[in-house]
Amino acid sequence: RFPDPTYAEREITVDPYPPRAGEPTEICVDLYNPTTVEQKVNVQFMWAAFGIGIPFTPIDGLQTVVLPPMSSVRVCITWVPAVGGHVCLGVKLFIEGYEPQWSQRNIDIDEPLKPGEPHTLIFPVGNPLDRVATIELGLIPHQPGWGFELTPMVLRDMAPGEVRQVSLTVTPPAGVVLPSENTV
Repeated sequence: RFPDPTYAEREITVDPYPPRAGEPTEICVDLYNPTTVEQKVNVQFMWAAFGIGIPFTPIDGLQTVVLPPMSSVRVCITWVPAVGGHVCLGVKLFIEGYEPQWSQRNIDIDEPLKPGEPHTLIFPVGNPLDRVATIELGLIPHQPGWGFELTPMVLRDMAPGEVRQVSLTVTPPAGVVLPSENTV
């Protein structure tokens, strides 16, 4: 839902946040039916290591959900993550006769940002296509005055399924007071 970026959609909630390896975590998604007709949908929760173009692994199986007309329904699962750290959660919604809908939430728990100090995060970027591709990355700053550097920004001639490492360096301005939540 606007204005959420595609990697931080708030219709997905996580408790506890951040999830901890080996401990039960509740993941929920809010589904909306803005039509006057009941909708039957299948919901698939998934997770992946943090990255771009990295495949997602299903959590449990499909859940069938009936959405009454003009309704909002919260669907939840309990997941025990095998790993902690920076992960991506996704929910795919399947409705007969329509293209699947996708929602994603990145869980960022490993960036100890400090004012005036650069912090580098190295993450994988994969080619999810079935052909060789050049992948161009870009930055969309959400915080004025912050420094950002992405290296490399172009990944040339990546084979299908190939994964390469990219580094993102973030530098908060000196003297800035960092809130408990920040979208960078």
